[in-house]
Amino acid sequence: MSATGEQAATFGEWTPSRRWLKTTEIVQALLMGTLFAFALLMLAESPGPVLLPALAILFASVLVHEGGHAAGARLGGADVARIDLVFVQVLVADRVRWRLKRCGALTMATLDPDRPVRSQMLPLVWGGPLGNGCAAVLCSAVAWFYTSELLVAAALINAALAVANLVPTHRKLASDGLQLLRLYRGVDERQPAYLYLRATGLARRGRALDADLLPRLAAAGEPWSAIAAWWELQLCASREDWAGALARVPELESHLATLSPGSMDDFTDLAIAAMRFVRGMANEPMGPPPDRKRMREMEWWSPGINARIEALETWRATGDAARARALLAESGVLAMRSHDDHHIALESRFRDAILKLLPPA
Repeated sequence: MSATGEQAATFGEWTPSRRWLKTTEIVQALLMGTLFAFALLMLAESPGPVLLPALAILFASVLVHEGGHAAGARLGGADVARIDLVFVQVLVADRVRWRLKRCGALTMATLDPDRPVRSQMLPLVWGGPLGNGCAAVLCSAVAWFYTSELLVAAALINAALAVANLVPTHRKLASDGLQLLRLYRGVDERQPAYLYLRATGLARRGRALDADLLPRLAAAGEPWSAIAAWWELQLCASREDWAGALARVPELESHLATLSPGSMDDFTDLAIAAMRFVRGMANEPMGPPPDRKRMREMEWWSPGINARIEALETWRATGDAARARALLAESGVLAMRSHDDHHIALESRFRDAILKLLPPA
């Protein structure tokens, strides 16, 4: 499955009826079930265990699928941002970070704001099914000359993933087939999902946002209004306009209150962290932090953020400048683990703002 942002499920205005989607889900399940059953039958005819080779082939096929999406993204001019491979999560930008986590299968990319969306999305989405299709053909060709139940099973499993992903379905995210249908029906780059992707693409390249981009995003309703409010607050903070940022806190809080619990936890945690930081810089009560589990998750996406906010909190609460400096130094080291130079630069700017509050060492 491919995506170009956490709100990838919203791509395209056109969404089939629930009955239509239910039917395609049944078709998808039948196709995958049939091909997987034949693959298991082939493995049963080979000597040795069945389950371990089946799992290994399935993981390799998922790797081919997501690798195809990544290759398609690069071919179309987009930047690969994240790849989930069942139990391995990889962040990709200026450098690569990875961790072990149960995470499904997904490829995310940041689009180039100077290129048409459709020309970048089509190769990205087609890449996964085509990767599996090519793997299925290759395994079949080799098995034709060198009889191997393993190769036939690999061909069947890759064919299952290719065909099933092209069936237009929509569970948590739109399938490759549904995204392709939407793209071929036409792309309206005024849709909020594409506005958001343009904003991230511009920010990723260190460029200013279009003057009308955030107002248009804010007018699109939730969750886009919440994202626009957070972005406005971050822009004020990056300019060290703490009064302006503080004035935007109530608006952001009201937007966060409308989000469904669990729907956008990572964004909500970052927004809460941003509001706590702004309050601290404006010499206001910072409020309670998220629970430790959420803080650890936030540290993965934004390394250095927790130590930086703790440094500010320590200075405001105790006046311990030495401890605050130590935490800022720790934050600087942690921030360098980020996969994104834009994040590293922003964290450095915020740490410098805190250092201005401290007395000379």
